[in-house]
Amino acid sequence: MDEKLSVLHPDFLNETVEFLKPQEALTVTADSTAYSAVECLKEHHSGALLVTSSEGSLRGIFTERDVLTKLALFDNDLRAVPVQEVMTEDPESIELNASIARALYMLSTGGYRHLVVTSSEYDKPRMISVVNILDHIFDASQNAESSTVVDPSAADRFFTSPVAVLKPARAITVSDSTTIKEAVETMNRHLIGALPVIDSNGSLCGIFTERDLLEKIILTDLTLDNTPVAEVMTKNPDTAGETEDNVASALRTLKNGHYRHIPVNCKDYLGILSIKNFISYLAHSILEDMRKN
Repeated sequence: MDEKLSVLHPDFLNETVEFLKPQEALTVTADSTAYSAVECLKEHHSGALLVTSSEGSLRGIFTERDVLTKLALFDNDLRAVPVQEVMTEDPESIELNASIARALYMLSTGGYRHLVVTSSEYDKPRMISVVNILDHIFDASQNAESSTVVDPSAADRFFTSPVAVLKPARAITVSDSTTIKEAVETMNRHLIGALPVIDSNGSLCGIFTERDLLEKIILTDLTLDNTPVAEVMTKNPDTAGETEDNVASALRTLKNGHYRHIPVNCKDYLGILSIKNFISYLAHSILEDMRKN
C-alpha cells in the first residue's frame, strides 16, 4: 500500500455532520430589505445569513460575496431593494446524517463556504462552514496521537510541511492609492475575496477583503470612487513564508486572527492562501487515498 496522504482519520470522515454541531443560522425573510440584511451581517460579524419565506421555508442565502458582487457598487437606496433580489437562490444543503467526507467534498468542489444543514429535528435552519471544519481539524492536530479526527500517521507530516505544499496562488495586488471602487472592480473581475495592498516602495502594507467592505464601507457615507483603499484596508497583515513557515503555523494564524486569507512570501512572487486551499488539499488527499487503495 502506498503512503497515506489524507491527514484525516477515517473515523472522523465517517462521522455525520451532527458531529460538527451545526449552528442556528441568522435569518431574514424574503421581503426584508437588502439594507436590513447587511445590517444583520454587520451586527453579528457574520459572513452569511439565510433568507426564508414568511412561513419559514428556505428561499436563499445572502453572503459577503453577494455584498461584493451585487451591492458594493449599487447606486440605489438599499432600503428600497428586497433581499430576495440580491440573495443567492437555492443554496446547497446537506442532511444532518450525511458524512463529514461528503461535506468536505461538497465544499471543495462547489467552492462554498457554507452549507445549509437539513433535519427533521430542527425547527430553525442551521449551517456549517469551512471554518467549523478547520477548527475541528486544527484543535485535534494539537493532540494527534489521541485524536479520532486526524490520523497520527499523516498528521505530523502534513502540519509540519512547509506552506508551499498548499500551492499558494500568485496574489493579485493593488497599490495603496487605488480607490475602493477600483479595488472592488478588480475583486469582481477576478472573482476573489482579498487583495494585498502594496505601498509606493513596493512593500506589502495591507490587505483589502470582503470583510473590510462589509464592516467598514457598506452603509456608510464613504465615496468609493475617490477614497483610497489605504483608508479602509486591514493594515500590516500577518503573513506566512512559503518555506519558512509550516502548515500548522499558517492555519493557527488564520484561526487566531479570524482571517480567511493570508499573504505568503514566496521566492519569486507574493502569494496568497485562503481557507479554501486547506479544504481543497484535504479533499484531494482523501480522493487520492481512495484511488490508490
